[in-house]
Amino acid sequence: MQSSPIRSFDQVVQGNVNIKKLNKKNYKITFSKIGDFLVYQTWSDTFNTVNDSRHIVNMTAKQWVNLFIKYNDEHDDNKFTPTTVMKIGNENYIFVINKVYYNDCRNRVVLKVSTEYIQPKKFKKLPCGNYDNVRFDIDNTWRWSTYCAFICAAVPGLGCVCFDQ
Repeated sequence: MQSSPIRSFDQVVQGNVNIKKLNKKNYKITFSKIGDFLVYQTWSDTFNTVNDSRHIVNMTAKQWVNLFIKYNDEHDDNKFTPTTVMKIGNENYIFVINKVYYNDCRNRVVLKVSTEYIQPKKFKKLPCGNYDNVRFDIDNTWRWSTYCAFICAAVPGLGCVCFDQ
């Protein structure tokens, strides 16, 4: 018996950031300016039927943060800690997002990130300071059947179908 096709999504966002080192492996990234999160369905090597109708969603930063927090609150046994590639100019930096929050007073997104689980060692250090037009590519390793439903519920009027019927 074949299971229902599951859609997977990657996420991209760009903005101006301040990066502060908290300790040897942990950093705080604060967006002073942030665009919408482009959440797009990736190609499936398992189910060709989902490749014929790929969903793309623009989410505000606040929607994305709320989704991230809600998902992790409801999945304590397997929290979403995505591997993320941050591109500053021509340089790539890699880390894991551990926590996110939205500062309503300042309208800013804050990421708590770590390089602890990144190999090889040359990728374990992030630059500190202020940077403009930084791109973030966030991986798709959530429990996707659940995450897809979260995306569909978070964006009113999207009307997406997470599983082919």
